[in-house]
Amino acid sequence: MANFYDVTENMIWHEFCLAFSYNKRIRAYIDRRKKCNRYINWAVIVISTVSALTYWKDTKLGAVLSAVAAVTLVAKELLPIFNQSETDLLELSKSATFFSAYQTKMEQLFVKLRYEHYHPAFLESDFFKLKEEAAQHVTITNEYYRGLPNKIEKRINTDLDNYVREIYPESSETEL
Repeated sequence: MANFYDVTENMIWHEFCLAFSYNKRIRAYIDRRKKCNRYINWAVIVISTVSALTYWKDTKLGAVLSAVAAVTLVAKELLPIFNQSETDLLELSKSATFFSAYQTKMEQLFVKLRYEHYHPAFLESDFFKLKEEAAQHVTITNEYYRGLPNKIEKRINTDLDNYVREIYPESSETEL
């Protein structure tokens, strides 16, 4: 049966790992969405320009390209799968910034507990205060985050594993 010290250490370590993952996932997601938004905007610009230029030589091709540009614009506005607003991405960015700081604070608590031999009772109030702050950002993330491909998810998990091996080499993975 685990003692109070082990339970507290595991709770802090779990929150650290979650914060690391949330931060990396949100950042990767924002980058992908912004890239997608840029591609869609450039596609509309290019198609519109080409349709305007070709309209003078071939009205049918110009009309077809204009229709494609119009459909792309309508799809961009109506289907959120193609586009996510800058406001949504800004909210996610704020959450990623929070999770970066949260990760650092959880790691500080972990170091205090494991290496500076603080008693868990002295860290408990800080831990739960931080966890309460995180709840708001988890809600925001759940509202706006739509997921990443498995390949990116695996890379983020590998990054976490590598970080743990580099920073805490004396700790085995089963221990953490």
